[in-house]
Amino acid sequence: MDISAKTRNFITALRWAVVMAWRDSRGRRRLLILFTLSIVFGIGALVAISSFRHNLEHSVDLHARSLLGADLALKSRRPFSEEVEGFIASLGGEQAREVRFRSMAWFPEQEQTRLVQVRALEGDFPFYGQIETAPPGVDFRDGQQPLALVEDSLLVQYEVQPGDTVRLGEMHFTIAGGLLRVSGESDMVGVFAPRIFIDKRYLEETGLMQRGSVNRHRVYFAFEGGLNEERKDRLEEARRDLLAEERVRVDTVERRRRRVGRVLDNLYDFLNLVGFIALLLGGLGVAGAVQIYLRDKLDTVALLRCLGSSMARSFAVYLIQVSTMGLVGAVTGAALGVAVQFLLPWVLGSFLPFQAEVFVSWSTVAVSVVFGWVTVVLFAFIPLLSIRRVTPLRALRANVENSHALRRDPWFWAVTGLIAVLALGLCLAGASRPAYGFGYAGALAGSLLVLSGLAWAMRWVLRRYCPKSWPYSWRQGLSNLYRPNNRTLFLTVTLGMGVFLVFTLFLARDLLLHEIEVSGSGEQPNLVFFDIQPDQLEEVRELVAGEGYSVEAVPVVTMRIAEINGRTIKEIKNDPSRKIGSWALNWEYRSTFRDGLIETEELLEGRITAQWNGEGAAPVSVEQSIAESLQVKQGDELVFDVQGIPIKTRVSGIRKVDWHRLRPNFYMVFPMGVLEEAPAFYALVTRVPDRTALAALQRQVVQAHPNISAIDLSLALETINSLLDRAAFVVRFMAAFTIATGLVVLAGAVITSRYQRICESVLLRTLGASGNLIRRIMAVEYLLLGFLGGIAGLALSAAGGWALARFVFELDFAFSWGPAIIALMILMGLTLLIGLANSRGIASHPPLEILRQEG
Repeated sequence: MDISAKTRNFITALRWAVVMAWRDSRGRRRLLILFTLSIVFGIGALVAISSFRHNLEHSVDLHARSLLGADLALKSRRPFSEEVEGFIASLGGEQAREVRFRSMAWFPEQEQTRLVQVRALEGDFPFYGQIETAPPGVDFRDGQQPLALVEDSLLVQYEVQPGDTVRLGEMHFTIAGGLLRVSGESDMVGVFAPRIFIDKRYLEETGLMQRGSVNRHRVYFAFEGGLNEERKDRLEEARRDLLAEERVRVDTVERRRRRVGRVLDNLYDFLNLVGFIALLLGGLGVAGAVQIYLRDKLDTVALLRCLGSSMARSFAVYLIQVSTMGLVGAVTGAALGVAVQFLLPWVLGSFLPFQAEVFVSWSTVAVSVVFGWVTVVLFAFIPLLSIRRVTPLRALRANVENSHALRRDPWFWAVTGLIAVLALGLCLAGASRPAYGFGYAGALAGSLLVLSGLAWAMRWVLRRYCPKSWPYSWRQGLSNLYRPNNRTLFLTVTLGMGVFLVFTLFLARDLLLHEIEVSGSGEQPNLVFFDIQPDQLEEVRELVAGEGYSVEAVPVVTMRIAEINGRTIKEIKNDPSRKIGSWALNWEYRSTFRDGLIETEELLEGRITAQWNGEGAAPVSVEQSIAESLQVKQGDELVFDVQGIPIKTRVSGIRKVDWHRLRPNFYMVFPMGVLEEAPAFYALVTRVPDRTALAALQRQVVQAHPNISAIDLSLALETINSLLDRAAFVVRFMAAFTIATGLVVLAGAVITSRYQRICESVLLRTLGASGNLIRRIMAVEYLLLGFLGGIAGLALSAAGGWALARFVFELDFAFSWGPAIIALMILMGLTLLIGLANSRGIASHPPLEILRQEG
């Protein structure tokens, strides 16, 4: 046979297969459409996330300079020294200065106070990008009068209008407008301490720049042509020597781009994980749906084999059907994903440091469609393999096939292995680090195994211990969970996976909120005043005590580490084998002194010294985590630089600190007799019974001493709650893809079991069962399926929540029984509703009529 004859035969066979696929689908196209919907949401999530990621990467490259607002920034926790100022002058270019610090803002017209982040600017910063204001184009640096640009959310909260007054320290500023966004910063920056911008020329007049005040200094540069190689070389040389010695941090456009990229990688990890789970559930749904669909087609395949059709041709008929189904689903999902892509900037906008430019990346969409289609075909390929073992003899004897033959088919294991490799590849491609990708794949594989094991165990238990004393409807419904052609395993895996994802994320949020609420409840302090100067302490103490509130004053001394076990910080940094992080070496430690432990501390080893006798190195207790970071232990020596004075110390004890308790805690605690003469400021903690009294006390203290700041811990709790609510909204939005996929898969699984339920119902009706009894049996079965899937998912989420609490948050785990019960009830209700809606008419019509309608 020549090539042309082979080609003609192939075209003829293909045309026959296509025609047969179309004809054979008649009467079952509604099911095929439902099968298609199983993958729409998974591919939609994949397309939306992949294309949006391309948008973000493009936006980062396009607006790289606006992320920093300059070509170069130098940052320090103290004023720049003369040597650093000389280096700054030598760099040239256009420069701008900024001083950042936290202070109390007082709104006289509204009689309200609020902890804010003050930013005093000098120069035309940002050089790239802009400060967005309401009304647009507000200039708070006109030099004619003291103006302030106030966070717009703060104006809304306190009903403040442009033209009103805000007092910072000793000076009043006219509010010029509201701050909407600063290039390179997300909206989350102003959540805990709203931003207020002022002109730097008025900074000294506020009286807030006192000794001991915590402030940060920055200088920004803009160079014509950007940061050239000559300046880069000088900057790198200074960074290793002068800037390292003076603890000045360097930030460039490239470093900011990498930092933003790392933050976005974490976002990508979460989004890709959600999208992958939705696609995986959709694939499982397709596999289950095709399995049931083909079960009704095996007799047709046997008949085709009797008429002379080869196994390959019969297989091609149904391969064309599922491939077409997958392609339609992939294209529909892509359309949905493109639409959702334009919603993601609105959903994630507050977490992004820039306005994302949204456009359709058609290459990304095409790759996602092809990948999703291949995934679906592979999942559908597993049940399709059963067609290869259908012989003409089945047309005469239906039970001739071996139900376990598929497990011994090498093609089954080849396709399963290919799916596993594909899933691992998607996890690795979507994760920011290979370890994360392997972790995601392992967690998903483990979840599938656990859910499958739970379903198998439940069937095993019911098969052996089904209560015989229960009513008939309950016994029949329970039996349906383990009888042949049951959907227990399939529904447990699909429903359980969706519940596992959604409820684990809910538990993480609830866990954090619960810990914060417990830490801020009871008799714990709920108000902290800080930046109290020594000469103000007694007056503030008397003012607070005079209102009848408890008073606890805590001294705070700022210091840096100069030496560790005889090695200077510079020597340690130059050691290429060091394992101590730069942040721990450069950190400006705020330490205290007292004669013992407080309720938030626990001594792990060593001892606490109450009073230093002045002999030898001063004993100091070190918090556990910072001791690990600095790699110091009991008996090691540390030298601290306290405002230029070296103090030699010895680690006398290691403490564990409960950082979740909302009160002043410290890395380093000195005994009495060491730091009393050092420059210090004080924090004062108290508890006020209600919000009205708390606000009144803040006003009294801030009016008397404008430099003092206050943290309302109840407001901090509300702020954290608001932040977690925003994150929860993102989680719920993305989890909607998984939930939608789970619902479609649930509906598909129930619908595909309709024919089996029809046969059982006809048999029961023939034996005299009433319609109500049949409906009760179905209700029991569907309720139990929802219960089993929900319990499996909740059990897995409890394990996941415990792991998060134990290894990530380091908190005590408490399962949220109330929300879990509500979630279980909702899931059972949905399963019952979909099941009964699908089975309507089966129990209310005569058996013969039903058989004729269903064919």
